[in-house]
Amino acid sequence: MSDVDKIPYVVTGSRIQVNVVTLDTYVEQNRIKKVNLIKIDSEGLEFDILLGAKRCIELLRPDFIQIEMNWHQLYRGHSLKDFTELLPNYSMFQLTPSGMMSRKADEPLSNLFLYSNFVFARKALL
Repeated sequence: MSDVDKIPYVVTGSRIQVNVVTLDTYVEQNRIKKVNLIKIDSEGLEFDILLGAKRCIELLRPDFIQIEMNWHQLYRGHSLKDFTELLPNYSMFQLTPSGMMSRKADEPLSNLFLYSNFVFARKALL
């Protein structure tokens, strides 16, 4: 059983294989010089994608990185603290209907594993 099969609201059917490359590889191969925003909604693979974007993030310093936090993260063993440790030069905000709310990763109420979108803003912008 895969992680996604453990989530009660996800109905899985067929599976297909796809080729993937890391963001670091894509940026290098395409000679990308500037990245303003990285938006990731990969149903639990956000942390892995960020690991594959470490060089891009360090060198190109995107202004914002957006992720979705849901049950997938819980089953894969990742918390917001893991993300903040991976992104030390960024401040974390939760996207809410009334705007971006500053959050602290070590506060239990920030670690909601249900349809939560977070933006990491480069600290130099704030």
